[in-house]
Amino acid sequence: MEDFVNCIEFIYPRYYSIVSSISNESLDKIDCTLLFKYINFTTPKGLSRSGLSTGYFMTFPEQMKIFISKSKFHLIKFVDRPIIMIANGTGIAPYVGFLEERIAQYNRAGVKRKNKFGEAILIYGCYGNEFFLYKEKFDQFKKIGVLSQIITAFSRDGMNQKEYVQDKLLQHKVHLFDLVSRQHAVVYICGDSHGMGKGVREKWLEIFQQEGQMSYQQSLTFLNRLIEDKQYLEDIY
Repeated sequence: MEDFVNCIEFIYPRYYSIVSSISNESLDKIDCTLLFKYINFTTPKGLSRSGLSTGYFMTFPEQMKIFISKSKFHLIKFVDRPIIMIANGTGIAPYVGFLEERIAQYNRAGVKRKNKFGEAILIYGCYGNEFFLYKEKFDQFKKIGVLSQIITAFSRDGMNQKEYVQDKLLQHKVHLFDLVSRQHAVVYICGDSHGMGKGVREKWLEIFQQEGQMSYQQSLTFLNRLIEDKQYLEDIY
């Protein structure tokens, strides 16, 4: 039995971004909202399988043991600095909380400070408009004024050519480079690490080279400095 147990692979904890903001809750009760994709598939032998965590979530347990991990991926306190939020799929989750918090910041600000809020841009990729998670919420954020622009990239929209968030970065490269280089915007990236996360980083390097007249090595140094200064933050998985 001991040899069998030693052969079993260790199950690592699953980390999920909290969708909601504590500033949006009452003092006597706090609700914590999570967003996840339910993993469910059939094996080649015809057996039904589901993700360990998401499958457990779908049983709707009355109680669940959780822990909160300290994260550096959070909204900056300086409201005058622009923010660029990049995500695909369920990676959009933390930005709901970000913008709920931004509403709280907006409500606490005086009339003069409200006019000095930095731009907030969302660049989001998914299959198509019907797969845009929390779309109505983000439309409302834009209407309120805490979100300046929504840029979407649809990869399976039958009416148009496939697009990914990386493509949108290049399409808006002039403005995005200005926000990062001159206005010290904070760039957030949340989502898939294999495709989107790597691709986004490569596109930023291209933008730095094209708009900043940098060599590849200079663009890499510039990106590393942004990371060190917590101006380029990733929550990729």
